[in-house]
Amino acid sequence: MTHTSSALCESLDTLNAALQGLVEDLDKERDALRQRASADDLESIAAHKATAVERVASLYTRMREALVSVTGNGRIEDAMTHLRSREPGLITRVEMLVELIRTCQLANQENGALIGAGLRSTGSALDTLCKLSAAGANATYSASGQTESGAGTSQRLAVRA
Repeated sequence: MTHTSSALCESLDTLNAALQGLVEDLDKERDALRQRASADDLESIAAHKATAVERVASLYTRMREALVSVTGNGRIEDAMTHLRSREPGLITRVEMLVELIRTCQLANQENGALIGAGLRSTGSALDTLCKLSAAGANATYSASGQTESGAGTSQRLAVRA
């Protein structure tokens, strides 16, 4: 293995580890979204994920430079063809990275869908409350979340100290 191939192997391994970390961050984000975590928790997870994405982008650039150095090709497709014919041991590592990148993209899209669903649900609830308020309705909610107009509006709650 040449020095440039060795540098490419190191770049591939480092990028692989960073992508696996990003997959874990995306899984944490998905779990937090499903559990309706606090805004502070979501903000912390998002900041950590943003740092991971920046690291992956930087490592990807370095890996691509090493790939071009080994193969002489700037296009990923051409570099992959070169690796298949001249560096078959490296192609497996590159293919694993491609799969990890796809996993990250899919996880990110799924998290985006969860965020979208949450926004629609919150917007719908807000719209309902605004309509009730505009109509002057004094509404309370039952345990099942249904409105009960006028229920108990003239009674005070007894609070014990």
